[in-house]
Amino acid sequence: MTIRQSAKSILYLLTIHFAIFMSVLLSGAGENAAYDKPFVESCVYDPAIPEPGAFLGYEVGSHPVSYAELFSYFQTLAQAKENIRLYPYGETHEGRKLLLLVVSSPENMQKLDEIKAGIQKLFDPRMLKSETEADALIQNTPAVAWMAYSIHGDELSSTDAAVWLAYQLAAGQDGVTQQTLREAVVCIDPLQNPDGRERFLAQMRSFNGKILNPDVQSANHTGLWPWGRGNHYFFDLNRDFFILSQPESRARVKTFLEWRPQLMVDSHEMGPLDTYLFSPPREPVNQNLTPMHEKWSKRFAEDQAKAFDRYGWSYYTREWLDMFYPGYSEWIAYSGALMILYEQAGVDGSAVRRADGTTMTYRETVHHHIVSSLANLQTLADNRQELLTDYYREKKKTVAPPADKEVCAYLIEPATNAARTNRLIENLLWQGIEIYQAQKPFTAKGLASSFGDSFNEKELPAGAWIIPVNQPQKHVLNAVMEFDPRMKDSFLTEERRELEKKNATRLYDVTAWSMPIAYGATCYQATAPVNAEMDPIRSFTKEPIAIPSHPKYGYVLDGSDDASTFAVSSLLEKGFAIRAAERDFHSGGKSFVKGSFLLRNVENSSRLHAEIPAISHQSGAVFHAADSALDLEGTDLGGQYFILLTPPRIGLFLGRTVSASSFGQTWNWLDAVYGARVSCLDIELLSALDLRKYNALILPSMSALPEGGVILLKVWVENGGTLIALGSAVSFLTDPKAEMSAVRERSEALPQMELYDEAVDREEKALTASASQADIWDYQPSDIKDATETAKKKEDIEKLKRQDAWEKRFSPRGAFLRARVDEEHWLAFGVNNPLAVIVRSSNSYYSKPPVETPVRFAAEKNLRVSGLVWPEARRRWAKSAYLTREAKGKGQIILFPCEPDDRGYYPETTRLLWNAVFLGPGLGAKSPIPW
Repeated sequence: MTIRQSAKSILYLLTIHFAIFMSVLLSGAGENAAYDKPFVESCVYDPAIPEPGAFLGYEVGSHPVSYAELFSYFQTLAQAKENIRLYPYGETHEGRKLLLLVVSSPENMQKLDEIKAGIQKLFDPRMLKSETEADALIQNTPAVAWMAYSIHGDELSSTDAAVWLAYQLAAGQDGVTQQTLREAVVCIDPLQNPDGRERFLAQMRSFNGKILNPDVQSANHTGLWPWGRGNHYFFDLNRDFFILSQPESRARVKTFLEWRPQLMVDSHEMGPLDTYLFSPPREPVNQNLTPMHEKWSKRFAEDQAKAFDRYGWSYYTREWLDMFYPGYSEWIAYSGALMILYEQAGVDGSAVRRADGTTMTYRETVHHHIVSSLANLQTLADNRQELLTDYYREKKKTVAPPADKEVCAYLIEPATNAARTNRLIENLLWQGIEIYQAQKPFTAKGLASSFGDSFNEKELPAGAWIIPVNQPQKHVLNAVMEFDPRMKDSFLTEERRELEKKNATRLYDVTAWSMPIAYGATCYQATAPVNAEMDPIRSFTKEPIAIPSHPKYGYVLDGSDDASTFAVSSLLEKGFAIRAAERDFHSGGKSFVKGSFLLRNVENSSRLHAEIPAISHQSGAVFHAADSALDLEGTDLGGQYFILLTPPRIGLFLGRTVSASSFGQTWNWLDAVYGARVSCLDIELLSALDLRKYNALILPSMSALPEGGVILLKVWVENGGTLIALGSAVSFLTDPKAEMSAVRERSEALPQMELYDEAVDREEKALTASASQADIWDYQPSDIKDATETAKKKEDIEKLKRQDAWEKRFSPRGAFLRARVDEEHWLAFGVNNPLAVIVRSSNSYYSKPPVETPVRFAAEKNLRVSGLVWPEARRRWAKSAYLTREAKGKGQIILFPCEPDDRGYYPETTRLLWNAVFLGPGLGAKSPIPW
């Protein structure tokens, strides 16, 4: 991972001007100085193994190796010696293979399967017959090291270090190398993000000149949008280790579970004017990391420091590196391995002039990573038996019964939204977590829900998922499932002081991520043992779905299940007519909620019957037969409450002012997840685009709109378009000068806060409105005057604005907040009420009629669900708007002030985005835009 983006930006701003000044002052000093220190001193190499420089045609560290060169060299190594094997373990979006080069002694490689089986037994002590067997395994089994490089494509040097490391282990004849091969099986993952690296290398090649340029502001160092950090869809793969939204992550986690390493190294780059960072981390540290991790982090750090001290290199530990969010490569630490992170000041494959006038070359950055990697492997070899002993002892604790008052199990109720719950279970299975399913109803005791409700006992139905905590993946399970992870008081005090004094944060990432909350699952933590008849669940297999045979009237899809959204997307793409129900209805003896879908035979060709089986199998959606339009208990299927959908013609904006991650996750969601046709449009070319081709436009988070852009979008909306803005893009539409949206950011709403409060009160009363005959015929006027009618002294608006600006610094940086849902609104079809949504933003927004607010944050008292939410944030976000819709001419504007599909992870709020894109052009716009 690169240094946290905020910290990197601060460092850059603080040093860049000084660096420029020094580069002028010292013009030319050290620029052409060669860095020629040998990567490994006084080492003899096997001449039968091709040296990288001879094979590649250039020396390692002279410039970055390409994916093709890396693949070719690793293939050659694997063919050159019997103790080297190359395993392609996955594939990227662009079809590049992910590589794992495994190196050990010839003796170890001959019994590799036996070693893996032994490690599996240490990982799961339930497989062992006795302590004697455990002792024998610890005595005779080599440890497994996973050496991972370049998960961010624009962090180049570590992949070149992996090339030399592979050569060193393959050809090195020195005692240290041979000891490493005897004591360890080394798995080298040389390039975790091939697609991103190739994109960035192409940019670097485009801007490299004949003369080496060490200026960090030059394009050969900065690159261009979207740079190379992310993969094909611009996902930060180092945030995806339990989210598993990307094929690279899924393949890597699956392979981790095959090898069960005791050591993982993850090698990165950071800002060009920094030095070198490595583990251990600082607070906050996730409570699910064991004391074993702390012990060995310090031991390895001491040896790595000694290796750097021999060269006089600068380095540091802890300063900004924490281990709280479990979605980084640190995921493997919860599985039992020691995880070590490196961060090298990056020079983008060339050289950088630094503030002290020296020039750091690419070869030097590669050398730092090589020395780090070899130092860690030597420490592993020197301490193999002790580390395996600690590993085994820790695993014995994980399979033991939990202590009193600890969580014993997680229980998940079957849901009407089976597709979403199944996705959650599949994800957990992918992470190696043991899951069972109840065969009969059972009673569980000592339960707590994700929304904070407690139950002394509760009956759960057959089919409920039971996930016991006493299993080898206990710490992974707790890290990804627990509802509300805590931080130490000492860190909270430090964070508060940092915010108060410097308007800065010590937080590295989000403070809440619980998988059941993100998926909207009805989940409980049980603190009492669970007694139920249950069977283990190993994997999901698609069961055959019965397909109705030519029903008389048409087909119905249950809108409460996300599987229906995949079916509808496919049906719309194929040109079929689909209607969405605005009211509950019945058909074929079944009840269907509003937001369900109807396909009438009379409105579709006979081809529909032939297409449905394949769509049902692919989406998992159940098509129900409708043999009549009559529903005497509810809404007739031939009536006006079934609205014809308009197939979306989607435009998604990209460009240098657009957040690459916001664009990428939305593009991935539309293209890779839903298979929807989407046009990616350059925001800089907005004035030249023919927007009539689209009826749904999406503005991802961005820092600026081109001049005149708001006017163009306004005209397009007024003619029938559905404009959807995400994250920071909302601010450009809510600016009063834009005259686009009536929604207002809090500082703009302060002068009329009484009106907003009044509107929210009326809105909430409308959601729970009821009436009886007594309200009319027995009405008696009250003599009590409404207290709100008393005169109020107006507060100083400027003082309120200053207070609001101060309180902004305490905004949530990734916490779940509670929101209430208007279940009647089409934008809220298929989501839970209440709803937990992730918030990491400083801008809160307020709305009042005629703006519709289908999802609004809860009151201050009940606002926080999970994560760090300061009191100031509660006040600023209470009853503000999460999702708004407003008519404008024939079209509409839909605003998501917080990213609904952040990191491709939140199915609960992503359903809201699906409604906006796929239902919006038909349900919200008065008429489609003509082509």
